[in-house]
Amino acid sequence: MWGLRKSVPDFPPLLKNMITRLSVAPTTEPVTLTEAKLHLRLATTAILAAAYTTEDDLLNALIKTARGHAETYTNRALITQTWLGYLDTFPSVLQMPYPPFRSVSSIVVEDTAFTSFSQSIDGILTPTLSWPLLSASPGPDPIVITFLVGYGSASDVPQQIKQAILLTLAHFYANREPVVMGVSAVALPFAVDTLLNPFRCLEVP
Repeated sequence: MWGLRKSVPDFPPLLKNMITRLSVAPTTEPVTLTEAKLHLRLATTAILAAAYTTEDDLLNALIKTARGHAETYTNRALITQTWLGYLDTFPSVLQMPYPPFRSVSSIVVEDTAFTSFSQSIDGILTPTLSWPLLSASPGPDPIVITFLVGYGSASDVPQQIKQAILLTLAHFYANREPVVMGVSAVALPFAVDTLLNPFRCLEVP
């Protein structure tokens, strides 16, 4: 489900030229299988939730889908993950997408590591002197940035975002077809947007 993805829509125009690709995905989700079962009232205790395994595959898929919706809507990363950013030139403002920012592991310019830069806690990168000049024929993807983003572990993700994921999960669980004949289309609950709106990243801080 992870493919190429444009950076945050309302970043400065030059940064919109960055293409990003997930390199190392999270190994956990913000919401556990037990939390999903309890929220859906498929079980009333953690012990009963562990015993009920009939829909585990479905629920795991819905958790990932709901988390993906939350990340796309907010333009944020939840659990810590590693991304690759591709640029064909250095913009005037170089800020990593998908906050909260954690660190830049490397910047490679035309297959050569560039280390003369600093990074701020909000993900803005600044060269010590200036960004390196590209050759006359740099080829594809001349600038590749490896960076880490995300809140950390599941316990670090804000509770409002977790609740929005659970509400989205419940919606997808109850509405398994895109269209039900004879019934009006059902949109995601308004509460999901309400919970996620404070976390939307629409511009550079």
